[in-house]
Amino acid sequence: MGRQSKKFSRLVPGLIASGLVILLLSVQAWAPIERMVNNQVLRWQGAHGWDSRLVMISIDDKTIDRVRQFPISRNYYADLLEILSKTDAGKSNVVAFNLILSDSVVSDSPPPEFIPPTAEANKTSWMLGRSATVNMAEAMRQHGHVVLGQIWDAEGNAIEPAPVLADAAIAMGHLRIPFDRDGFTRSVEVFYQGLPALGMATVQAYSLASGTGHIPSNLNSFQINWPGPVSDLPTFSLIDVLEGAVPPDFLANKIIFVSYGATSGHTPVRSPFDYRWPVPGGYMHPAVVDNLLNRNWLRPIPMRIVLLLLLVGGPILSRVLFGRNQLVQLAIALATTSLWLLACMIALQVGYLLPLTSPAAVILGTYLFVAVWSRLQANALLQVRSAFLNTVSHEIRTPLNAIVNLSEMLQETPLDDRQREYAQTLHGSSRTLMALINDVLDLSKIESGHLTIEDYPVDLVEVIEGSIELLAPRAAAKNIELVYAIAPSVPALIESDPVRLQQILSNLLSNAVKFTAVGEVSVRVYATRCHQSHSDRLWRRWLPNIASNLPDWLPT
Repeated sequence: MGRQSKKFSRLVPGLIASGLVILLLSVQAWAPIERMVNNQVLRWQGAHGWDSRLVMISIDDKTIDRVRQFPISRNYYADLLEILSKTDAGKSNVVAFNLILSDSVVSDSPPPEFIPPTAEANKTSWMLGRSATVNMAEAMRQHGHVVLGQIWDAEGNAIEPAPVLADAAIAMGHLRIPFDRDGFTRSVEVFYQGLPALGMATVQAYSLASGTGHIPSNLNSFQINWPGPVSDLPTFSLIDVLEGAVPPDFLANKIIFVSYGATSGHTPVRSPFDYRWPVPGGYMHPAVVDNLLNRNWLRPIPMRIVLLLLLVGGPILSRVLFGRNQLVQLAIALATTSLWLLACMIALQVGYLLPLTSPAAVILGTYLFVAVWSRLQANALLQVRSAFLNTVSHEIRTPLNAIVNLSEMLQETPLDDRQREYAQTLHGSSRTLMALINDVLDLSKIESGHLTIEDYPVDLVEVIEGSIELLAPRAAAKNIELVYAIAPSVPALIESDPVRLQQILSNLLSNAVKFTAVGEVSVRVYATRCHQSHSDRLWRRWLPNIASNLPDWLPT
């Protein structure tokens, strides 16, 4: 039972660390740090590059300056689709519009130069606008692989494309862009009110056109694995494409996104690679398509597996750390953290997003709790040992004092030489044992911080002679003479603790006798005067100097 309790106690720090981390995980306390760490890990991994089949056509500042209108007429989109339909592999192109193309948007209007300056201008504008929408719808039908987007207003009302455009589209997708609390875009809603995301609808259309690329049927969540900075994605100005600056063959067999990308007015997004300066939100959809084509979107580990990992990992690490010194414990904790970081990097290569912050917190927390737990156990053990030694020492000293006193009294009775020798041996041995017990008791007091030093008058001669008498038998056995000399300036009485003073002096004499082969061991005592700070009071202290024929390597 005791061994099982001891084994379980080694798991307690890990269980505490795991419990605290899981509790904080349940309230999303680690989420900000986890997002920041994931960004850094993705940057460490580096960009894997945009798929070569992706192209962005941007309605940029250059386009708006040239056409002098925004939103621009849908005739321009019709012209773009006609150009894309004339490529050698035009039917393999898929064009996705990340634009609002509803009836209520001004982009139905023609360019300003085509609006007659008459009283019927508004009506003519509307009619010409409707004509532009019809032209775009006809171009969409001729192309055959055009995907449109849909959004919702603040009240949740759908803003759908014009019916004639919706009928001509091969697929529809929602344009919602989710943001995390730190402003980064890391995921996309697979479906919203029955519509797939624009990128997913585009991949479905591309699958129909080319026979490649498909979306798994069990896809419930989608974490974007950004291919790299958006500057690496081929991006062309709409006006350049319309004016023939881009070779039509380059746009053959591509997935083309048409999106707003002017300096102002776009919805900005941040990615791990574009985090200092936001980029137009339309780049999120090509990133989704890239992930689906290459099947490398990020797959997070289910929460139940994460919880199991944290709940089991903490106690196991706690068991490994217990019983080792702090330096080894720190090395193990750092090595475990490094190995987990390496595992996260490797998992990221195959599309799995492992949590990093919470496991690292469990490792660090377990290390700290093991250190604290070990210190508490050591202190508790020290207190128990001190109490035991204190009790045992006192219990032994009572009968031992009786032996010392009785042996001393026995020596005062009439004894023959042999009996007196036995009595002296008994008395000396009992005093030696008493000294050892006192040392053990003092050690326990020192460890527990309860050792007190007395301060009252002590007869210095009595202390010195008592110590010499205690060591006299050992010195006589080695033919060593013990002598002492006290300087005249030393007072007869000093303020000290007689017990501690005799212990110190006896230990010094014992070492001197031990390391002296022949000759004598002398105790010389002299006094010095020193001034106490901010006072005229003089303090006296006595300094014993024990000299003998000691080896050269032993200081005197």
